[in-house]
Amino acid sequence: MTSIVDQVLRVKQTRNGRRPKIPRAPKQATGKTIEREYWAKVRHLLQPARALIDELLAPQLERIGRMAGVGMRRDVAQLDAEPWADVVASIMAEVRKQYDAATSTEIESVVSEFGSQTDAFNMVEVRRQMRSMLGIDIWTEIPEIGPMLQAWGVDNVGLIKSIPETYFSQVEGMVLRSFNAGTRAEELAPRIAKRFAVSESRGMLIARDQISKLTGDLTRQRQTSLGIEKYRWRTSQDERVRASHRRLNNKVFSWDKPPVTNSAGDRNHPGGDYQCRCTAEPVIGDLLDDDEAAAARKKSKTPWGKAGFTKEQRGLYKATEGPNAGLEIREGPNGWMVNGGGFRGTQFQSLREAVSGIEYHRKRGDVP
Repeated sequence: MTSIVDQVLRVKQTRNGRRPKIPRAPKQATGKTIEREYWAKVRHLLQPARALIDELLAPQLERIGRMAGVGMRRDVAQLDAEPWADVVASIMAEVRKQYDAATSTEIESVVSEFGSQTDAFNMVEVRRQMRSMLGIDIWTEIPEIGPMLQAWGVDNVGLIKSIPETYFSQVEGMVLRSFNAGTRAEELAPRIAKRFAVSESRGMLIARDQISKLTGDLTRQRQTSLGIEKYRWRTSQDERVRASHRRLNNKVFSWDKPPVTNSAGDRNHPGGDYQCRCTAEPVIGDLLDDDEAAAARKKSKTPWGKAGFTKEQRGLYKATEGPNAGLEIREGPNGWMVNGGGFRGTQFQSLREAVSGIEYHRKRGDVP
């Protein structure tokens, strides 16, 4: 089935009578504003996690420490029979319950909102690139985009929910290990506070990485739906570009075969590697090049090609069509020999002379 872009190129070629010149596409914008806004929303969603720890766990640390016998003689501590680890587990269960009730619906709403924003932004950018290259605005509905956004949304809801869950698990483990080791509550509280900063940092990385990945996937889907099979790798061209991606800059790759992008040997398209800010510039100048057309252009540029000869192997050329059909030019120890038709091992110094000699003798009528 002929793609939309292919149809446009062929119309241009028919109108102009020659192969159209296609300019390179402008660099695709990466949606940094969307990344920043997404991170701000994710950060807002994480705040209740810290607030619940401060509200439900922090005030109980001293009591739990006493139950664990911190700073007390072991025989005195054992007078309180309630297992202190169960108290910690009970408090953390309540923290998780309240956090989920307060944020679950909002997380899904935020993810859906920014998935749609990224999709709309990407559509504008890809259309801008195609308009710059083709001179007209072409577009089509892409049914695969809907399921792609849905899958991205499910994955991102899970990723965002994993941030507070990891934070809660780390805090719970920290409390259990610290009291077992005899750490006092006043020493433990600052450590718990610092742990939230780590969770925030992870949230920022996830937000930025996921918008880049979605942008890359949407670009791939839109380009391939238009019939574009190749792209040119474009980095952000700053000091943050990793060496493995810098080596790929301006190289052309197929959407069917992503390049190796890291030391682990993983293959990714732009945006697919972790924290990748690279983009895929559409390559459409070769869509008119089927194998026969490419071969014909290469053939027509050589004297032997213009005369209808095709290279069979090293030192052997044969003509299967045109006035020279049935002739062959073969390289020998003392030059090039023409056989077939009226030629019987006629020898020339070079391949070019052999082709010219055939034409010369044919004009003179020496051969049929």
